[in-house]
Amino acid sequence: MQIKLVFGLLIMCTLFGCSITEEERKGSIEQVPCDFIFRLQHFLTDQDDVINFPLWFDDSIICGNRVKKITRSVYNADQGEVGSKEKIKEFIYEFSDKGNIKRLTVRSFYENVLFNDVTFDYLNVKDSEGYTKVKVEDNYNFSKTSELNKRNYQLYSKTMGSESYSMYKNDNANKYQIFMLDTAYWGGISVDTICAPEPEDVVTFGHPQKPIKRYQVKNKVEEFNVTTFTYAEGSNKIKKWRRKEYPFETLRTITFSKNGNCIGFIDSIFSDDEYLSRKLFVFEFDDNKFPIKLGMESSSEHDKNTILQRETYEYEYF
Repeated sequence: MQIKLVFGLLIMCTLFGCSITEEERKGSIEQVPCDFIFRLQHFLTDQDDVINFPLWFDDSIICGNRVKKITRSVYNADQGEVGSKEKIKEFIYEFSDKGNIKRLTVRSFYENVLFNDVTFDYLNVKDSEGYTKVKVEDNYNFSKTSELNKRNYQLYSKTMGSESYSMYKNDNANKYQIFMLDTAYWGGISVDTICAPEPEDVVTFGHPQKPIKRYQVKNKVEEFNVTTFTYAEGSNKIKKWRRKEYPFETLRTITFSKNGNCIGFIDSIFSDDEYLSRKLFVFEFDDNKFPIKLGMESSSEHDKNTILQRETYEYEYF
């Protein structure tokens, strides 16, 4: 029934093409989400490469279902090659029997040929903020590319912090991740007084696991590249996020079944409040109600070509 529901959503959105409802535009579609193995405020976002904060999964679901390994494969295909199996990236997440991530291997491919293979070993369990140190191993053994491979990922070391805030310095660049944990300091002047962020730094209001707002700042209080997050009331279950990155705005709305199960999400793109395009992402599930495939369809008012990107997920158990 779940698969039928997913395909029903896909067919419905295909038939209606580029139309977008006012509820989607405002992100106000109301659902009560169920537990979901992926934390979509982190997973399938630019946080995929923030290695020291492995917050991509619900640890309790990983532990409760005795998941040992998840292999995530990313494929690319154009309209003329819908059946193409060109793998472009592979993530292998390995877990302890307590549900904690212990190793991540990331492999990159070009025309199905491996050209990058890096492993991150997590040296301890996550701290109260979700941070953990990692050991990096370049499995490709090309000394000329080893340092370059490390720079492709965001690696951080904790430099300072208190109950009110914490700061992490990028290991390969002079920039910081700053988390303002206390709502009393969620203001531009407070942030500048306490942390004095530079334009290349990223400031987050809220706990790393449940960001409320993420942005960069220049001239002390002028915000840019702003992302805001909305959750189901009283929980850390994401319902939508909105990113303003001039001149575009992206609204990601998580889609649910009538029972509150996550079945995908919609990315809608705007510029100066004008709707430009949307991408529909739909999960397919196995008998355990775990996602095993992710399909994407893109439609635009100005470009009717469809580009499909597909991911698959394989699970191993203890």
